Amino acid sequence: MDIVNRAFYEMMYEYYSTQILFGHLKFGEKLPSIEHLCYKFQVAPQTARNTLYKLRNNGFIEISAGKKATVIYKSTNEEIKSYINNYYLKRVDSITDINEIAPSMINPILKKGL
Repeated sequence: MDIVNRAFYEMMYEYYSTQILFGHLKFGEKLPSIEHLCYKFQVAPQTARNTLYKLRNNGFIEISAGKKATVIYKSTNEEIKSYINNYYLKRVDSITDINEIAPSMINPILKKGL
């Protein structure tokens, strides 16, 4: 797998695993088809399959031939809250940096545009 496809594969994996861990995709819900994943992320079918295989191997989904992948991961509301808190706590420094830098980046653009 080349570096570009690997980057898409990792991005897709993080997107769907986070959707499941945040409780946006719940036990029993279906993921989009391979064709839809390819369209949505503009990737080759094998890249979408690799994402689904990794989700399956990590216990998030079940894959059945001829059917859409199904979420099999179960979590409680407390587990979901804990994951969300930990997810954002790891990014506090980055969020703070963006918040401090954004005005100096955006204000000149706004002034020029106005």
